[in-house]
Amino acid sequence: MKKLLKEIAIIIFTATFIAIVYNIFSSEPLPWIYKTIEPALVHDTELVIKHTERNDTSSIATVIETETPDTMKTKILNKIDTTAEIRTPEVTAETKIDAAKSKIEEEQKTNPGDEPKLKTLNYDQVTANLDNPDFLFIDARPKQEWEEDRIGNAIHIAPPYDGNVNDYFQSLMSLPQDKILVVYCSGGTCEASHKVAADLKSLGYKKVFLYAGGWDDWTKRRGE
Repeated sequence: MKKLLKEIAIIIFTATFIAIVYNIFSSEPLPWIYKTIEPALVHDTELVIKHTERNDTSSIATVIETETPDTMKTKILNKIDTTAEIRTPEVTAETKIDAAKSKIEEEQKTNPGDEPKLKTLNYDQVTANLDNPDFLFIDARPKQEWEEDRIGNAIHIAPPYDGNVNDYFQSLMSLPQDKILVVYCSGGTCEASHKVAADLKSLGYKKVFLYAGGWDDWTKRRGE
């Protein structure tokens, strides 16, 4: 028994030593003490929609459509021969969704783990803008929890862990560009809101923020 314990101790010590040496000489060493990165608090000046932003009501679907190779090819051919009759290929909803998914997948491959930087609202900022028509709150919790209760008139969009991916992207792409989007979930260790917000940022939405405290902070402060 003592021999077995001694062998286990040697294995653990050896593995630990190798891990420490590898981390020291690694080009991308891991931090010795893990620290949770908290999103920075958004300043009130960022929670305002400018008139120039409001006039830009083009949806992400339109942006993706104009960036498709076929459309670019059509533009080039039109410049070469303006008299030529060229029919622009039809861009279906499925094509737009596939383009959106490909864009996010490509970003994740290029910069793995490097999600867009997100800022968070506190409770006071949420309550102050709850009835603000420039704001749209998005609940990323499971649908059943959203149906039971939610923050204000929050809509429901959750990551498609067990759902339809196409429906998820269709929901993201249907959101207005001229709104301040605030995403929340349960709060604490919940990552659903981060996923939805990061995907929105990747799709080109500018005013995307988190309510990091989420539902837990909301109900606690309201005494519910």
